[in-house]
Amino acid sequence: MEGNFQYVIAEAQGCTSQVHLYSKSELINDIVDVLTHVNELQMFKDSCFGNFLEFDTETVCSGALIHWLLVREIEVENAEPYEMWFGFGTTKARFSKYEFCLVTGLKFGDNESIIPSNSGAHSIHQTYFHRQLVTYEEVYNTLKDTDNFQQPEVTTKIALVLFVHGVLLGNDYRIKVPSFLWDLVEDISPFNAFKWASTCTP
Repeated sequence: MEGNFQYVIAEAQGCTSQVHLYSKSELINDIVDVLTHVNELQMFKDSCFGNFLEFDTETVCSGALIHWLLVREIEVENAEPYEMWFGFGTTKARFSKYEFCLVTGLKFGDNESIIPSNSGAHSIHQTYFHRQLVTYEEVYNTLKDTDNFQQPEVTTKIALVLFVHGVLLGNDYRIKVPSFLWDLVEDISPFNAFKWASTCTP
């Protein structure tokens, strides 16, 4: 039995768009392996992304299922701009900032007061990448070669940058990692205080 819903995409109109998934959940397993090897896994667990290590990375994310959900989006009177509503039979379901935070543990808010450290001569970005813009793939290869790292916590910080770029933001492996991530990760406290939910959602 179908409810009397007004769909955002009319059923007769259909939707020919495709869903492409770039978030690399399998990277979580690699991070666990690498950080376990260098005995730094706890630092990642204690970070703002620690709960992501508990996610089931073996579950396949279905683009077809996401597509089906999106075409079920409905119009709801007085809905907030940050809400999406879906119709299933006679039931309405909401996905909003609240549900996003509930699932991810991340926070929304203003990041203007969080000022990244200036990466100096001994920064991770300078030491291992000569402060050049590098791709996800290049950072991933560097992370796997832990023998290159000269100081403790370097592996974890590179893993955090890679997680943000490849999993949270779901960038293509050819996209270069922005400098602000390297500056931010130099000091783990502002990195953890950063409102990542505001960065990875519209």
